[in-house]
Amino acid sequence: MARLIATSPFEGLSLPLAIGGARLSAVDPGPAWSVAPFRGHEAAVSRLLGGAMLPDPGQVLAWGEGRMIWVAPGRFLLAGRPPPEGLSAHASVVEQGDGLAVAVLEGSAAQDVLARLRPP
Repeated sequence: MARLIATSPFEGLSLPLAIGGARLSAVDPGPAWSVAPFRGHEAAVSRLLGGAMLPDPGQVLAWGEGRMIWVAPGRFLLAGRPPPEGLSAHASVVEQGDGLAVAVLEGSAAQDVLARLRPP
């Protein structure tokens, strides 16, 4: 029988890595869940999040120690804290922690690095 061994998705990359004015570091996002509110339940989801609005496209909203991250229309990622009690009555909530890898690119050359990855 195969023996499964937990490893970092960044294993072998020697992070943190600094080259010129850019630095790439791995970040532990903590626990994470995908959240997809059921049609017509967006207001109930917002209430359970303490009245916070769901993030607009490309936005990340703070929620206590956690973050609610927009990932697609009607889909969000709750990272850094567990979902509130009762959320699953108003949204599809699926644990994502084992499949999540987060890296931070920072420094004076970070935009230049990202520009190389995007076609003109």
